[in-house]
Amino acid sequence: MKIQQFEDKGLAHYAYAVLSECEQQVILIDPARNPQPITTTPNSIMHRSSV
Repeated sequence: MKIQQFEDKGLAHYAYAVLSECEQQVILIDPARNPQPITTTPNSIMHRSSV
């Protein structure tokens, strides 16, 4: 399992992408409910899995 943290400066909170390496799936935990900054971040674990 891998966890990647993303800062949301507008909310002063963090969003998280949690990757299950054996299943190659990700769950997003995002207080802003906007996945675009997470999915467009270079080297994000989102690029190595399915959502």
